[in-house]
Amino acid sequence: AAAINLLLNLLLIPSLGLVGAALASVACQVVLFSMYHHFLTRCLHRVSLGAVAWRALVASMTMAAVVISLEPELHFLPATALGVAVYLAVLWLLGTLDSEDIRVAMELIRHLLERRIPEAMQ
Repeated sequence: AAAINLLLNLLLIPSLGLVGAALASVACQVVLFSMYHHFLTRCLHRVSLGAVAWRALVASMTMAAVVISLEPELHFLPATALGVAVYLAVLWLLGTLDSEDIRVAMELIRHLLERRIPEAMQ
């Protein structure tokens, strides 16, 4: 997957710039996902992609619509932060995330912030 990403970056970035880099990254993620899915279905059990992927697709498309519509008015970073919030909210509304997932994520964020704050104070 890393070799594919490197090759696609070399081919796409000169002509497409950031869009080429994004396309190369997405293609690399598709290759990785395909490899993982093949391994899981072969070694563990069959996973129905339709039952799992539609929620992530709906959340991704909603996030993209929000970020694209806000991009001219908002700077890239606030638009991205809002996009992440929309993505997580849609996943929660669709029942993909439960209270345990949210608790673990909040604990991870708290842990990361506690590590960064003392470093910034020194």
